[in-house]
Amino acid sequence: MRRLIIFFLLYPCFTNGQIIKDKTEGIDPNKMMISKNIFRVLLSASSDTKFSIAGNYEREIIKPITFVAKVGPAYDRQFTYRDIAGNDQYKWLFNFYASAELRIYYNLKRREKTNKTVKNFSAFYFSIEEQIISKPIYIINKAGNEDLKGRNAEFINIGYQYEKLGTYYNIFFGTKLPGPIYNNVVSGLDLLHIGISIGRAY
Repeated sequence: MRRLIIFFLLYPCFTNGQIIKDKTEGIDPNKMMISKNIFRVLLSASSDTKFSIAGNYEREIIKPITFVAKVGPAYDRQFTYRDIAGNDQYKWLFNFYASAELRIYYNLKRREKTNKTVKNFSAFYFSIEEQIISKPIYIINKAGNEDLKGRNAEFINIGYQYEKLGTYYNIFFGTKLPGPIYNNVVSGLDLLHIGISIGRAY
């Protein structure tokens, strides 16, 4: 009986010892490190390129300003017509795209002062971007003899990127710069530039 009483008295000590977790688990030891040259592979979804895989290169110019380049294949689906049975028909387009972007990470210094993660420019940014999309290199379910051309556009963006233990996340929102495109848009949504990416840094 005495042993049973001792066991129940000491049991809370054992359970507390078991539920204590290592607080350092999952913390990136290099969370304050910023490389001059950063290479990434990204899987992205956006309003312009729809779905894409891209190689990404970011180069520090003068902290907190960087140059970012992306290139890779993109996939898009577009509505063509509704058949007599009422079914929507689509065409699938495969393109190559490339972009060049100048970014300024406006809250980077504040994040450094408060000891928050800044790994490879993990911060909010403003940017100016030039994007080029090639004419389709392959089309599935092409409608008629349409001549689909490549296109290019310039954007102003605001975004946020974050890197932890080699995994990279990015989300951005922007709009096309004023130009001839403003006279040919169907709706205001055509001017938006929105996207999200996930990838690996090397």
